[in-house]
Amino acid sequence: MKLKIISIAIGLVLVSIIAVFGNLCRVREVDVVFTEELSSDDADAVYAALEIETGASIIGVNENDFKRRIYAAYPDRSYIVTNVIRTFPDKVTVYVDVNKPLFAVPLMDGTGYALADKDFQLNMKVSESELNKSSLIIVSAVSVGNSFNLPVFAALREAFYGLSDAASCDEAAVALISEIAVEGEYFVFKTRTGDAFRVFASPVETLRERSADALEEYFSAAN
Repeated sequence: MKLKIISIAIGLVLVSIIAVFGNLCRVREVDVVFTEELSSDDADAVYAALEIETGASIIGVNENDFKRRIYAAYPDRSYIVTNVIRTFPDKVTVYVDVNKPLFAVPLMDGTGYALADKDFQLNMKVSESELNKSSLIIVSAVSVGNSFNLPVFAALREAFYGLSDAASCDEAAVALISEIAVEGEYFVFKTRTGDAFRVFASPVETLRERSADALEEYFSAAN
């Protein structure tokens, strides 16, 4: 009987501690960290979609809730919650990956283009008339259906990372390259000034380094 009473007492104490802790540890500070710089309007829209409730118990903060809300607001995957950090007693930091369209890949059905970010995570489609070629790299001689989960796109991702390394950033690479043509076993990089250079597409493991080297050689030759 004594053991039962002690167990009940311990349970009541634990419940009381959790209740007190929950009341004291309420969300007062929220920080949303983006992987890319956004306009204030876009950042505010993402913040609103997260539906972070200040004043709520920090114990109840759930990363999966934020992921579901952002996916519901942005089914094209232009924004993805990658992590949520609770810093006791009262701060929550939400990390959001920004997937900006950098590539345009022809759709297999011929209705337009699928837009892709550098990691090929986007789910965004546009018609030919909606395509802004000046701000995108066109991928030619290959098309896409319902998924970018194909070896050619994994290789293109590595190639672009190399271009970005050599050009100093993603935006500079896009400003330089207008098209990547898949020609047999090669990627042919066509510049916006009408020049071109190529890289052997395999092995993928060294493609990033070799693409960076190819762009640096192009810069050297141009100078």
